[in-house]
Amino acid sequence: RRLYLDATQHELRGEDRLSPAAGRGRSADYVVRFHLDPEVKASVALDGRSVVLRTPTAGGWRLRHDAGAAAIEPSTVYEGGLPRRTQQLVLSGHVLAEVGARVRWKLSPVESEG
Repeated sequence: RRLYLDATQHELRGEDRLSPAAGRGRSADYVVRFHLDPEVKASVALDGRSVVLRTPTAGGWRLRHDAGAAAIEPSTVYEGGLPRRTQQLVLSGHVLAEVGARVRWKLSPVESEG
């Protein structure tokens, strides 16, 4: 995983490079997961190319991606040894074994979009 912080644009960009394990055949499915804080609420845009993340106090963020699909699934975090329900953002797709996959994403404030 590579991360790029652009302080002037208030963006965090990332790139995940994936390769199927040896002996997995000619192709494979991949999944990249982002477990969210319990106070963050996520929703996938209608086009499936971005996800809006809302916090109760700091406004919203948009995560854009070039994965095959995005979904929101239940998750659990542990705070002080106790489980707490939350959500996870799941980016998924399909990759050819000889090519591998590159999943790029960008997190930016909703307010900065114009």
